[in-house]
Amino acid sequence: MAYIQEAQLKQKIAEALGKEKYLSELRKHSSEAMAKVAQLMAQQLGKNDLAAWALDLKQPNHFWKHVLTTKIVEETKNTLEVKVTGCLWAKTFKESFRFK
Repeated sequence: MAYIQEAQLKQKIAEALGKEKYLSELRKHSSEAMAKVAQLMAQQLGKNDLAAWALDLKQPNHFWKHVLTTKIVEETKNTLEVKVTGCLWAKTFKESFRFK
């Protein structure tokens, strides 16, 4: 598994911080990282609106078709709620990364 070393490292950090603190920090930093990704996407697309951003979710490219399975729960002009029903990376980490 390509991610086994990363999973082992994350497990050691989780053990050092405790599960709840680790998950809290992971959520926080993941959100910050995704905000930066969203800014980059807006620059690359030349648009900063929900419809442009949502296009990748609605029509994923070849790579993303094999990584994420999603379902659009709600879509309006100002809202897009997406449920991730499958994630290859999550599956990989769940199989190799266990809290003790």
